[in-house]
Amino acid sequence: MQHTLTFVKDKVKYVSKPFDFEAMCIINDAHNDENKKGPLSICRDALDYMFEGTDATQDIIDSVDVNERAKMSCTLGFYVDALSSKRVTSGGSGRLGHLYDVLTYHHIPP
Repeated sequence: MQHTLTFVKDKVKYVSKPFDFEAMCIINDAHNDENKKGPLSICRDALDYMFEGTDATQDIIDSVDVNERAKMSCTLGFYVDALSSKRVTSGGSGRLGHLYDVLTYHHIPP
């Protein structure tokens, strides 16, 4: 199962590209930026990236209700949670082991 984001604007449904390695890297970079706190600011650029190349132009994305944007950003929060975790898991130890388990659980090839 691939993770995509969807929203409806003016009775048109928009579907993002699947969550991929590039989205993961964008979130990771934002997570390491001391000026960005919480899933809304950390996931904002990844959310925009996931709609690149789709019918949803940046103007359409920017005009989406703030609550809908927040909901989509929080959906990407599963990856932020993986970055923040220090739990030791079967995939290895520490953050990378937990990250491997999260990606595997969500069927995203590491």
